[in-house]
Amino acid sequence: MIGRSWPASGLSAQRSGMLALALLFLITGSVHFTMTEGMARMIPAFMPAPQLIVILSGVAEIALAAGLAIPRTSRLAAVAAILFLLAVLPVNIYSALNHVDFGGHAAGPSYLLLRIPFQLLLVSWLWWFGIRKTPDSAPERSVQLTTD
Repeated sequence: MIGRSWPASGLSAQRSGMLALALLFLITGSVHFTMTEGMARMIPAFMPAPQLIVILSGVAEIALAAGLAIPRTSRLAAVAAILFLLAVLPVNIYSALNHVDFGGHAAGPSYLLLRIPFQLLLVSWLWWFGIRKTPDSAPERSVQLTTD
């Protein structure tokens, strides 16, 4: 079924999956600008300029959203998004272990029982819809007919 068109939209399942991921990254990236102070508390104290880190990571998420939405760049953006998710996971772990009062992190280490599987789900989703080769994503081969 992957690669076939959804009945109403005409979009393939793979394309729809990438657009959903793009929307998710757009929303989460935008939150970096509306909840900067709260997110800055998640940054470990040894790191400089926590608010700047939050803003720059928000810009990165919005850029990833754009890359995921554009078919020509979606594969590269999916790889970059996976690397981004892996890069920010330590901050989520730090926040939970230190009961940072933002999002679910105040719940402490038990929050990681939800957060880590969710991160892995996103990584899997990015691979499945953005990187994995499907018959529809294979480049067309040219066939030359010769006559003797």
